[in-house]
Amino acid sequence: MNVINSLPESFATAILTAAFTGVLLFYFRKRIENSFGEKMEAFRTKLQQSLYENQVKFSTVHANRIETLHTLFKKLVAYSRGFNRINKHINQRYNSVITESDLTIVDYEKLGEKLTDFQTYLIENSLHLPDEITEKIEYIYKTVESFHEVLDEMFPFHRKEYQSSEFLIRESLVHIDWVKKKYTESELAILEYPDFYMILSHGMKELLKDLEDLYKSVAEAKSEEQ
Repeated sequence: MNVINSLPESFATAILTAAFTGVLLFYFRKRIENSFGEKMEAFRTKLQQSLYENQVKFSTVHANRIETLHTLFKKLVAYSRGFNRINKHINQRYNSVITESDLTIVDYEKLGEKLTDFQTYLIENSLHLPDEITEKIEYIYKTVESFHEVLDEMFPFHRKEYQSSEFLIRESLVHIDWVKKKYTESELAILEYPDFYMILSHGMKELLKDLEDLYKSVAEAKSEEQ
């Protein structure tokens, strides 16, 4: 005899209903589990893709930053060579090591073009640099620009005679922030031509070192990331 047929009709119905409900619950539970698994897998894939894209983006940004700093450093090195040549020439002429000059206003103007080239490149590529680094480089540029103006006052190529005024040169130097940080007011008050040469020479060397350190710090940070 069929077991279900021997049971009261209401009881048999309850068993069938419970069984059917169990099947439905199992079915929907599996669908939910499968759906959740698919969503989790899609999330993992999207997350991995996002991480990869961020790594590529970071790598590109960092590479541009390093290239920008390296190029700025090379441009400042090129400028400093011409600057030091003229500065040394001025010192030698003051000390009567040489009596005639082979430098002209053209040399000074060409030197100025190199400084302008540095500034232009910085403006056009500052988007690759953090604001903090850009500010430091702008400080370096403004200081070098001030040194450049002092160099003209020390050796006015447009004049036939060596007529520069120590007072005027001193006044220009004392308003340069970098100089004020290195020398006291009493020291600045007694500066003479040999001091001007040393200040400009030392200043260019230190500013170059500051830019080189910025470049190295960024390059080393990239190496650590790798």
